Amino acid sequence: VANWNDSSGLGRTLTATGGTVIFKTNIRNGNGVCRFNGADGTDQLSRANAGGEFFDSNGITAFVVWAHTTSGASPWILSGPTPILAIQQFDASNCRATAYSSGSYFTGNKTQPADGSWHISTIHFSPNLLYYGCDDTRIASMASVSIAPAFDLAGTETIYVGQSWGVAMIGDIAEMVFYDRDLTESERMSIEGYLGGKYAITLPYGGGSFMIFQ
Repeated sequence: VANWNDSSGLGRTLTATGGTVIFKTNIRNGNGVCRFNGADGTDQLSRANAGGEFFDSNGITAFVVWAHTTSGASPWILSGPTPILAIQQFDASNCRATAYSSGSYFTGNKTQPADGSWHISTIHFSPNLLYYGCDDTRIASMASVSIAPAFDLAGTETIYVGQSWGVAMIGDIAEMVFYDRDLTESERMSIEGYLGGKYAITLPYGGGSFMIFQ
């Protein structure tokens, strides 16, 4: 994979900046994936100067459809440098959302085994609160975490996928969806419902019709 193209039409393409990310067809419910074999800590896609594209006073919401096969030294799934807003496989049983600002880390775990099973991770940030959920929008583990990350609104933040700070993931990412605002819970559930249907991931809350917000 040389480039992971942005299908929104906004041109926010991810570019290979380390290792060899492989595109594999028909892996999950007939869909292809980007496969990261980060055993040597190099497989990486990134987008430089992306901070201003995603981080502003309206917050951010990100969805990642992925399967991780190896736990270990906190492999990064989605990360920025400093300050950080990240999703990582923390250990064999938990995935973690991490925010870093002004020398302080704020983290919260959700149960998610590193066994190759497929999940939808959702992270959303409004100016003073960070929330994280795995396969749903239940956010109790981070609902009370108050933060004020000084994200670089000038656009100099780089978004890293698959590897950051020399630690890489081993697994697959099928799709990532970004919104440059903090979506409502009904909006998040709608997007998760769409992704769950597309990738055959069972969600713990109902079903029904789904609307896609742009």
